[in-house]
Amino acid sequence: MRETKYRAWDIQRKIMILWEDIKRGFLLEELFDSEFFIVMQYINLEDKIKKEIYEGDVFVEAVFEEEGIHPSRYVVAFNKDRVGYFPFAKGDGCGCCEGEVLYDSTYGSVIGNIYENPELVEDINENE
Repeated sequence: MRETKYRAWDIQRKIMILWEDIKRGFLLEELFDSEFFIVMQYINLEDKIKKEIYEGDVFVEAVFEEEGIHPSRYVVAFNKDRVGYFPFAKGDGCGCCEGEVLYDSTYGSVIGNIYENPELVEDINENE
């Protein structure tokens, strides 16, 4: 069964509120309706070290080429055209992105998120 969990970025205090804290002290409706929080859903996948992956995470995968390992970074986000979370959603059938997206989360790592580590996404546009 799919587990539904969330975390929330507190815009004013600039801290991440984890699921355990949300369950204890917040009503989800308050978080979703507030202009002071950005809510991110757990996507029911884990990276290679079993870290849970949430929307807004920065994920790094390793692409092996002749000259070594070249990491590709992706921001985890829901993609309605693929009806799933980029970069893990299955292709839409056109075949144009098969080499660009990673379908197995266990071949990479979460290295941060876009709120606590904005420097990780400064040059990420070339990977999306």
